[in-house]
Amino acid sequence: SQFSVSLNGYGIDFTASTASIVDNISPDLASLDTPYTCGVTTMNLSFSEEILCTSVQSSDFQVTGPGGSYTVTTVSGAACNSGDQLEQNFTVTISPPLTFEGSYNFCFVTSSGSVSDLCGNLAAVTCISFSIAGVESAITSTTHVNCFNGSNVSSTVTPYTGSAPYSYLWYTLP
Repeated sequence: SQFSVSLNGYGIDFTASTASIVDNISPDLASLDTPYTCGVTTMNLSFSEEILCTSVQSSDFQVTGPGGSYTVTTVSGAACNSGDQLEQNFTVTISPPLTFEGSYNFCFVTSSGSVSDLCGNLAAVTCISFSIAGVESAITSTTHVNCFNGSNVSSTVTPYTGSAPYSYLWYTLP
């Protein structure tokens, strides 16, 4: 019967059974929380399922893009940090900061071993592409030089995208 007057549910006895519960689906690097802005040093990522905290190392990840290769220095997950065995969402710290505009790749490369789920299924090597837009700004005021070779020039630039702190280079012609 599929109906019982009991509110306690059913008991299932597997002692004389050959049944097994099988998980043969590998975890995948599922997503990055984008968009990211210029100067980012941390990124949030998710796997398609929970993976063993002890199987994740910073050397399992690689970030490439404008400016060369970047180092993933730490990988952490809230559940792992609180002592749990499994986690699906992680935060990685990257060095140096991503300061160039352009297209990047965040890759799972399994350099330090193998990221796996509780059943031992290994995550496949994969990459996720993302972009960082440059700082957009407007020149809001300019004071021109009074005399040739003078030094009384100034300009005010107001950024309206990106994240502080900002820096600039001022070039003069000889």
